[in-house]
Amino acid sequence: MTGLLVAAAVTMVVAGALHGLSGTGFALIATPMLTLLLGAHEGLRVGLIAALSVCVFALIGMWREVEWRRAALLALGGLVTAPLGYLVFRMLPPAVLLITIGAMVLLMLVVGVVSRRPAAGASRAGLVATGAVAGVIHVTSALSAPVFTAYALRTRWSPTAFTATVQVVFISFNALSIALWGPPAMGPCSLALLLAAILCGLLGGLALRRRASGRVVLAVTTTVAVLAGIAAIVRGALEAGAAG
Repeated sequence: MTGLLVAAAVTMVVAGALHGLSGTGFALIATPMLTLLLGAHEGLRVGLIAALSVCVFALIGMWREVEWRRAALLALGGLVTAPLGYLVFRMLPPAVLLITIGAMVLLMLVVGVVSRRPAAGASRAGLVATGAVAGVIHVTSALSAPVFTAYALRTRWSPTAFTATVQVVFISFNALSIALWGPPAMGPCSLALLLAAILCGLLGGLALRRRASGRVVLAVTTTVAVLAGIAAIVRGALEAGAAG
């Protein structure tokens, strides 16, 4: 168990650093690794606790940049649909759901990159709709970041404001997901070690972020979103192959 815990702590450092640099991407690294190390259900539960913690830590240093109106509308949509996503996840084959999610987020990113016109997502209805889609994806796979990244690209959202605002939304989504899935079985000392590792990685990522331009941060965020979409497809295909 000690070896697994050390491996999980190293994963938290790397994932925390990526989150500090780009504002997203923690789940891309943390969730698959924790699932591999701790098992599917325990890995997901620990991952949600870790994701909630990293967002709280990150928000402390950037709360002044939060656009609270956008955060509220995005969170509202997701908090309504997330329970429905949880029920769907319990009924559908996980492999099919992951492949669908991965394809959908990649499509949204392509649309965001090629679009040069103002997007409907800038409206109240668009914000709620974006949050609704993200809420379903988050509770089922924790890969909601690409949805927000696609929205940010299409609406030309400032990277600084986007990074700060999305932390608030992630906090609400993670809290609800924890309530739905339940707490992990991991002991408090082990959890405390992982949280300390997250904080170390996050501080390193934030230090790098201060030296990076807005374009660099946006490029990193977009790259993370693409990788998340691909990871969902690959993971779903592997699970489908194993089941077959």
